[in-house]
Amino acid sequence: MKKILGYVGAGLMVWGLASCSKDAAQGGNATQNGAKKVKITMKVTAPGSTRATVDGNLTDGYVMNWAEGDSFSLMDDQGNAYRMTLQDGADTPDGIFEGEIDANSARGEIAPGIGFMAINPYVSGNTFASYTIAIPADQTTDDTADGGLGNYLFQWGGAAFDASSGDDKLPAPTVQFEQLSTFWEITIANPSNLSIKSVKVKAADDAVEPFGTSATASGLGNQGTSSYTFSNYIATTFSTSRTDSKVSARLAMFSTNYFQQSAPAGTDLQIEVTLDDGSIYVFNRPGVTKSITPGVVVQSNVDMSAPDPLYYDAGVMIGGLKWATRNVDAPHTFAATPQAAGMFYQWNSAIGWSSADPMVDSNGGTTWNSAWDGGGASATTWDSANDPCPAGWRMPTQAEFSTLAIAGTGGAWTTTPANGWIFGSAPNTIFLPAAGSRYYSSGTLGLVGSNGYYWSATPNSATNGYLLYFGSGSVSPSYVSSRAFGFTARCVAK
Repeated sequence: MKKILGYVGAGLMVWGLASCSKDAAQGGNATQNGAKKVKITMKVTAPGSTRATVDGNLTDGYVMNWAEGDSFSLMDDQGNAYRMTLQDGADTPDGIFEGEIDANSARGEIAPGIGFMAINPYVSGNTFASYTIAIPADQTTDDTADGGLGNYLFQWGGAAFDASSGDDKLPAPTVQFEQLSTFWEITIANPSNLSIKSVKVKAADDAVEPFGTSATASGLGNQGTSSYTFSNYIATTFSTSRTDSKVSARLAMFSTNYFQQSAPAGTDLQIEVTLDDGSIYVFNRPGVTKSITPGVVVQSNVDMSAPDPLYYDAGVMIGGLKWATRNVDAPHTFAATPQAAGMFYQWNSAIGWSSADPMVDSNGGTTWNSAWDGGGASATTWDSANDPCPAGWRMPTQAEFSTLAIAGTGGAWTTTPANGWIFGSAPNTIFLPAAGSRYYSSGTLGLVGSNGYYWSATPNSATNGYLLYFGSGSVSPSYVSSRAFGFTARCVAK
């Protein structure tokens, strides 16, 4: 995560001014320093909001209700913080809150011109001058109506207090909370009643961080500066795995444009749905805007019966391990068919190279690195950051290739659907094409259709790595080659 400095927008801190005269709001309880406490009661309305859909047509409104025990921090610009607690209105959007605040003198006055603001939920020690609001990137969805995230939703817009009654209970007009954060709501069609454990929304590019997860504010309005923390993803884990035919997941996030951050108009996002068995279904959502409107619930639909084949593979169990049925193509995607070569990778590299000429890499480059050593002696395995496998998958170890090579009947060379080797025993078999390789010194393509070379994640030395090799008459799961060679990749499930 990274922090970005900027100005707090006026909409972030709109505060009420106490409009009391010197003789108003008398009474209350004395404090230790001689000042008095004044009770304050206010009706706070949680607003409805519209949905913004990125791949559907839902337009129904969404209203968040208050719940028993809700409380928020009411702060004044003198650095004092007070707790306002729900007294009435649970399970409705209109809550009656009550608390006590310090008067400005022993007479129990509240001087005119004092600024107030409120942050929900209540956090002990919050002050008007500086505070932090955080939404965890890793969240939990429980069984309540709002998914357990209701307390993250609102910030008080502010209003003037009416203290004309002159007694020790200071009433306030109805105030409405502005929505500081919002939901990404994902509706999952689950016709096979799969056991869904968690849901994640992430930027496809790991370097992009579109989701605001915390804000630290200082000062008032446009003059105040704050730091904002952003994340590459937001995710929620269900407190109880969901097996319903229709599952809803709500992920809370801050709205980046609420904090007046410059955010590009679109970025490629992915929705990942993880099952109890570790399987991950990935759904692409290209070009989705990062500037989510405050208070607008973003809604997406995914169908577990139609996962994106670029990112999903059913896999086959062989020797106690689930093997993908297709090679890796561009980083984090599968090849279209089992007989497709996909792309070539140097050991411990996340950059793919074309399996046909002209030679070009997954970033558009054309210069082969003949000195590549994959991190040298310090690289004791294929780094997870460089793993080209799709989500939920990883590069296999040399030991796992050894198990594959002897599983079942040990496999056999075949020319159908292309030249390659079939591993395992029916019906649990996988086909690995004899895709050839790119030569370490030049990247020259060779041995296509004759030999197969598949990198393992296991190093042999500071410059070599283990791989699975096969030809028409033999298989070796302990072959050793220079890390600068370009070989194909076949993944195993995490």
